[in-house]
Amino acid sequence: MNACPHWREIEALRFARSNHRDSAHPVVIAGAGPIGLTLAIDLAQRGVPSVVLEQDDRLSDGSRALCWSRRTLDIFTRIGIGDAVRDTGVQWQVGRVFHRQHEIYRQRLTPDAFPENPFFVNLQQPLCEYLLLEQCKQHADIDLRWGNKLIDARHREDDGGDGVTVTVQCDQRDYRIDADYLIACDGAKSTVRRRLGLRFEGEVFNDRFLIADIEMAGDFPGERRFWFEPPFHDGQSTLLHKQAQGIWRVDFQLNTARGAAADVSEAQLRLDRDQDTVRKRIRAFLGPDGPDFDIVWRSVYVFTCRRIERFRHRNMLFAGDSAHVVSPFGARGGNGGVQDSDNLGWKLAEVIHGRAGDALLDGYHAERAAAADEDILNAARTTDFMTPKTQKSKRIRDRVLRLARAHDFARRMVNAGRMSRAFSYRDFAPFADHPDGARVHAGDAGLDMPLVNARSGAPSYLLRHIRDYTVAAYQRPRFERRGRGAACHVIHIGDGATDDWRDAQSLMREHYVGEGDNGDNSGGYILFRPDQHILGVWRDREPNAMLDALARQRAP
Repeated sequence: MNACPHWREIEALRFARSNHRDSAHPVVIAGAGPIGLTLAIDLAQRGVPSVVLEQDDRLSDGSRALCWSRRTLDIFTRIGIGDAVRDTGVQWQVGRVFHRQHEIYRQRLTPDAFPENPFFVNLQQPLCEYLLLEQCKQHADIDLRWGNKLIDARHREDDGGDGVTVTVQCDQRDYRIDADYLIACDGAKSTVRRRLGLRFEGEVFNDRFLIADIEMAGDFPGERRFWFEPPFHDGQSTLLHKQAQGIWRVDFQLNTARGAAADVSEAQLRLDRDQDTVRKRIRAFLGPDGPDFDIVWRSVYVFTCRRIERFRHRNMLFAGDSAHVVSPFGARGGNGGVQDSDNLGWKLAEVIHGRAGDALLDGYHAERAAAADEDILNAARTTDFMTPKTQKSKRIRDRVLRLARAHDFARRMVNAGRMSRAFSYRDFAPFADHPDGARVHAGDAGLDMPLVNARSGAPSYLLRHIRDYTVAAYQRPRFERRGRGAACHVIHIGDGATDDWRDAQSLMREHYVGEGDNGDNSGGYILFRPDQHILGVWRDREPNAMLDALARQRAP
């Protein structure tokens, strides 16, 4: 993949609008943001063509989504942009928290160094979208239509309700698409959601935050810095992130509104975004002798934690902000949306190709709604700690911050945005088999491991080899695949002459299979789903139980 252009070049890109005739397609995706583009690439890699409708003729602007987590980076690696995201973005592993002028603590977010991807990479949304767009160009099965606005979507009733009729407008002309499935990735103001009359349920907080992207030659390191009640911002919270290509993002808490956030006047919002007002806030933050800067984007957002009741409505499914919205502290919005696409893509492909029954798509709602609920809970707790609503809760919060300067127990109570982590589907795992002592279990996202090619000695990583149902046969001889298990991919990891890979640092045993009862029983069969989540781990000497489980999983 070519190097990512400068953000100003990306901002200036405009794409040709094109009208189309009525037609039929397997999948229509509404929205060409990170979630829609990720899904389109995933489907194309699984042999499913799609039409992507984007009402605008350009990529996003500003750092709407910024921090991409390790799980999302693993997904990006699988679809082909992981290397480019790491090379273009800012990698960071350290978070620092301050109270007023004092540093409370600094935390390394992960103790392990063996996965291919870091804990987080900061890459502003337009640059990420550009890399996804370049990857889309590698797939003829992706029909990306700029300036094509979805204006209506209805289930087809004349043939029993199978499929969706989508009405699209381009340059004042309308046309129709008959689709087997419509995936709404069209954001928090989703047209598809409005057409179905679906409501967000949850909480809107009366707290506003200003985002400012600034261009400057700053000397802050690539780490997350958060201030409670800093002297430079009138006692309100502030967050700083380093971005790619000399851009920095600063989030300023604004004075809490009286009443509901929706009641904040347009005049107040204009003042919040006013160029001179924002510049004064940034200058106070950087100090009078700080570096010069240019404001390149600014926006005001409100703390919100809401989702729709169901993510699947027959042949229409919802992903990303069209399904759930959370406050940005903790980087759950963009990451949650990409992981929605990751969960949905393989299931949709299995159903369309006739390898699984329709009920598999109900599992998309079950798993991702549970993930959204966890994100909403964590985001709400962050909001309550960052912006206490009563004098009593503020006194408790401030006491915790003071104690945290000297005491570890209090540091664990500080909530400046618990960062996004991969959600585990343990509660939905059909096979609960996992060995005692292992660190990952059925339902968890696969943990990446370094591997070495048994013949060439070339290095690699485990997750690079998991794109479909995959068996990692660890310290087990080659076996004959049978039945529906014959369609799975198998990699052999061990020290034998017929193995494909070596466990570079003996980490597979520690994390996946644990310690066996005796020295010759420390291996096993690890079965992965196409989205790299673990279906089960079997210590058996023979693969029969694992293959039977795979056959049951794939039964249509």
